[in-house]
Amino acid sequence: MEITINTTREDNIGQQLINIKGFLNDTNDIDFKELVLNFKNFKYSPPLLAVFFAAFSENLEENNIINARPNSYLDSIYFPNGLNPDEIENWEERLNSYINKSYLPLIHFSTSTIEELAQQRNNVISCACRMIRDITNIPTNYYSGISYLISEITDNIVDHSRQDRGWISFQHYPANGYLDLCLADSGRGLLKSYQEYRGENDYSHINTHIDALDNAIKGYSTKHLKERGFGVHTSREMLIKGLKGTFVMISGNAIMANYKLTDFQCFYEGTLIMIRIPSQEPDSNFNVINYVE
Repeated sequence: MEITINTTREDNIGQQLINIKGFLNDTNDIDFKELVLNFKNFKYSPPLLAVFFAAFSENLEENNIINARPNSYLDSIYFPNGLNPDEIENWEERLNSYINKSYLPLIHFSTSTIEELAQQRNNVISCACRMIRDITNIPTNYYSGISYLISEITDNIVDHSRQDRGWISFQHYPANGYLDLCLADSGRGLLKSYQEYRGENDYSHINTHIDALDNAIKGYSTKHLKERGFGVHTSREMLIKGLKGTFVMISGNAIMANYKLTDFQCFYEGTLIMIRIPSQEPDSNFNVINYVE
């Protein structure tokens, strides 16, 4: 079955989530071997949809993805395969070339714990954060907060996804006064992370995706007790209370929008986090230290 994906310039978060929900429900009963995604009409996308479709496409065979028309924007954001730093020697030069744009390419980073690849991932994330700072001209205290958020979410993908790669995308909307970031993986999701946990804690009561997301956001970690496990909880508090932003997290059929947890009534394979941060009139009193546990 072939599905044509259409362009949207709609940066309203609710409408983007409706688009994702509709797509997931339309493809829910289709065998991935029979599903073909046609991106011939996909000429622009906000970060949430770009990362979502890129991560979803990761589970499809290459010949099940059609990008019929050459498109400078899709090429510019490296859609749908993403910019893979460990496969491109001059990745830093390529990222730096976006200094005069309002966005960065889709970055498809390795989750490997091999020292060389882990260090490269850290370098890539640091470079992306600097580019976001330079593109948006955010003050130092906001830069520290955004760097913390990206590092924490990236670390969670590395620690829990059991997927070879993760995704990150960024777009600044200067006329609207905010920036969007989206990070995702197409891995095992939060529920399986709890179900497959073998450690000191008892998580036998976590039986649904909503249970899993609720416990994750409260800081109940599948890391060992000696490791820090409050990344998502701290990140959400810092984003909403400190940076006055918006937080969205999806795993399985569970969705958290700021503090509201509900059934998404569709199923996402993996975990996806989208954050929106105001970029105008930043709060000079914001300090990362007030939120780090």
